[in-house]
Amino acid sequence: MPRFAIRRLQTGPEELRAQLPITGRTVDRRTNPHGTGEFFYARLDQRLKYRFPRESNAARSTGQHADRDDRGPFMWVSAVILSAYTPGQQPHFGMRDFAVDLAYVVDPSLADDSFMDPDRVDYMGVAEIDDDVDTLDTVDVAVPHVNGEAAVLTTAPEVVAAPLVSPNDFQPVLDQMTAALTSLAGEQSSRAAVVPQRIESDDEAFEDTPTYRLDADALRYRTWDPLHGWVLRKTTDSDELLYWILDDIASGIAWRWAQQAPAFTDMDEHHALRTLWMPYWHVLMYALRPEWGRRTRESIRRLAQDNPTPLPIRDGARHGPDRIPEVR
Repeated sequence: MPRFAIRRLQTGPEELRAQLPITGRTVDRRTNPHGTGEFFYARLDQRLKYRFPRESNAARSTGQHADRDDRGPFMWVSAVILSAYTPGQQPHFGMRDFAVDLAYVVDPSLADDSFMDPDRVDYMGVAEIDDDVDTLDTVDVAVPHVNGEAAVLTTAPEVVAAPLVSPNDFQPVLDQMTAALTSLAGEQSSRAAVVPQRIESDDEAFEDTPTYRLDADALRYRTWDPLHGWVLRKTTDSDELLYWILDDIASGIAWRWAQQAPAFTDMDEHHALRTLWMPYWHVLMYALRPEWGRRTRESIRRLAQDNPTPLPIRDGARHGPDRIPEVR
């Protein structure tokens, strides 16, 4: 859940309701030393006014966080703690109206700790949050180190392919975009990426590898779909084929990175897919082209809504390649 938007409150003060919508991004996970549960420390894009319910509580607000207006003293809140309202649930990519307990961070020193201290937050109520990635291009996106190598996307270059006037122009552009994608992901995460192979006829098709053909009448792409297994796509738009191929490569890179993440071993497959694989897949495509990122985001949302556990792995044994449906 890298970015979120709060647009509705189920319960909470009118002062907070009047300041909606609120957007922000999660920057850390916290444990509660006094109980169970997972908490997300999040920074807000815009500060919130908070008037303490008791005057004595204002002592916790110091320095640049304290202020006063014609109604009296208040503090500026720039961080919150979120936790799932329903036990056992987790915020996830593509979520809509996901209920969370919301607390203001009233003691800024909480940012330096690794646990959630209830004495340094004020509980505000139950909010409903959506994922929010429309402002991703203005935010640096980073992911943790894996095996000593950083997989970090910051100020990612937007590589725009030139219009393709013939199929013969396709390969150099694909090579350029593939190189940009693997550079963004880093060598460690992209080392095992599955790159689709170009073939001249169906007789050359690989059983377990995506393939594409650049025929005069149509561009064909045989690929793995997380919901349907092996499928065949056809188009006359070379940019469309370029997106399909790069989206597949990004999906594979994101899954490899998810498996290498230290948190992966502590998650079930459902949680790992939604909190590691899907966001990173989207980030990679957004870094190539924002419009591609938005398109991939919609595909991911459909995956999250239509299937409890979509399969990022191409597995002919589970979805045999004998009958290949044709899809757009």
